[in-house]
Amino acid sequence: MAAVALRIDIVSDIVCPWCYVGYGALKQALKQLEGQVDATIYWHAYELNPDMPSGGELLEDYLYRVLAHNDSLRQAVRQEIEAQAALVGVPIDYERVKRVYNTFDAHRLLLWAGATAGPEAQTALQEALFEHYFEDGDDPCSPEVLLTAVVQAGLDTEEALAIIDSDIGRDAVQANHQRLHEMGITSVPAWIINEHHWLQGALSVEEFVQALNDAANV
Repeated sequence: MAAVALRIDIVSDIVCPWCYVGYGALKQALKQLEGQVDATIYWHAYELNPDMPSGGELLEDYLYRVLAHNDSLRQAVRQEIEAQAALVGVPIDYERVKRVYNTFDAHRLLLWAGATAGPEAQTALQEALFEHYFEDGDDPCSPEVLLTAVVQAGLDTEEALAIIDSDIGRDAVQANHQRLHEMGITSVPAWIINEHHWLQGALSVEEFVQALNDAANV
């Protein structure tokens, strides 16, 4: 019996830990269903911090601010993220992740990668950017990190540099963000399977397996 083709649209931000954790769970679920489903993944730009200035903000200050100045909650959230990341084999190193960044330029490159090189190349770039941020603590929108990720994904560096040094893709990212809001997506991660099955948050491996099976059996 042939594997069932599934389309999975992922709405995420590069600096969103639950996006990375959820993606790790999705990958494990797809591995469990290997031979049963054949998934093609598409990534959609969502900025958690569109007003974040260049250079970003200290992670501790950011968490303190968004978690209502609650130190104990801030520590609990970090511990929960690290625990869930370990369960799905996703390395998040908070000894290195010191800042939260604006991710607009990275999203411009991700849209370019998907449009010109296809979903597999876009996923490779997304994975490289996740790794640079969560494993190395790098600024995912610095030109050096972006170009390194482009090389890792096997994409054209000259084309990528032309985008980084211009406003190409600016309107596309903003339009994508507006469209997602109009669809009712106001937080990430969000997962859409075959354009009908909507899921929100960092699901477990088991929840993804169930959702993928449900979509495959429609």
